[in-house]
Amino acid sequence: MRPEEALLVAAAEALGPCRLGADLSWDHGESVVREIVAADGTVQIGKAHRRAKKFAAELHAYRSWVPVLEPWAPRLLATDEPNQVMILTKVPGEPVPDDGDPAIHRSAADLLRRFHDAVPAIPGGNYVEAERRRLGSWVGRARPGLLTEREVTVARQAIEVLASAPDPLLVPCHCDWQPRNWLVDGTGSVHVIDFEHARLWPWWADITRLWWAEWSRHPEFADAFFAGYGRTLERIEQRCLQAASAISHLVTIVWADEHDDPAYGAAARTHLGRIDW
Repeated sequence: MRPEEALLVAAAEALGPCRLGADLSWDHGESVVREIVAADGTVQIGKAHRRAKKFAAELHAYRSWVPVLEPWAPRLLATDEPNQVMILTKVPGEPVPDDGDPAIHRSAADLLRRFHDAVPAIPGGNYVEAERRRLGSWVGRARPGLLTEREVTVARQAIEVLASAPDPLLVPCHCDWQPRNWLVDGTGSVHVIDFEHARLWPWWADITRLWWAEWSRHPEFADAFFAGYGRTLERIEQRCLQAASAISHLVTIVWADEHDDPAYGAAARTHLGRIDW
C-alpha cells in the first residue's frame, strides 16, 4: 500500500471520511507527512515512516513521553503499525523566523525540561559503547575519499573523551531539538513536533544543534535558554557535549553526502574542523 493510501485508511478509521491536504514532507524523503482534512474541515496530521526504526522510536515517544508536553506537542490519535503510519493532532503555529527571539528559546527550554523530566533519569553505562558503534558504522559507510584522516581521528578521539568522563544519566531526549521543529502561534507559545529521533540519551545531546548553529551567532539565545531550562552546563558536560558533537558532525557529513545535501554537509565539516583536542 502506498504511504498516502495507508494514511487515508488509518485516518478514516479514527476520524471518518477524510482527504489529503498539504504535503508537509521534508525533502530528504525519510517520511511522508500530509495534512488530513476531515469532513467537518478540521485538519490533523498523518505521518508514514519509511524506516521501521524511526517509526518505532516516534511511536514509543508519543506513547510514553510526549503526553507531558500537551497541549504544546501533537497528540497521537491512531496508528497503523504494519504500514508504519500514525495520525496526530495538528498543533498551531508557524515556523520560527530566521532572526529568532530569546523569548522563543526560553519557552523551548521550558518544554525541553518538561520532556527530560517525563520519567526518572537512569544511569547510562552503555552510552559510550553505543556512540563507539555509531561512529564505526558511519565511518564504514562513508564513500571513499569523503572523510579526511583528521576528521576521522578527531571523532575517534571524541570517544576517548567520553570514556574518560563519568557515565551520564539518560533522559528522554528529542535528539533533533532545533527551530525547524518548533512552531510559534499567535500568542508567542512554542509547540514542538517530530519525535522520530527520540531516545534515552544525555540531556545535553538536545542542545548540540543549537550550540553550533543559532547560539554561535546569538549567544543571548543560549542565555535565555539556560534561564528557561533552569540550569547550565557543568564543565565536564560541556566537554562531553563537544565530544558528542564531533561524532555527530562526522555522521552529518556522511548523511548529507548520501542525501545530496552539500550545504548541510559543508556546515558540519566546518564545525568539525573547529574541534581540536
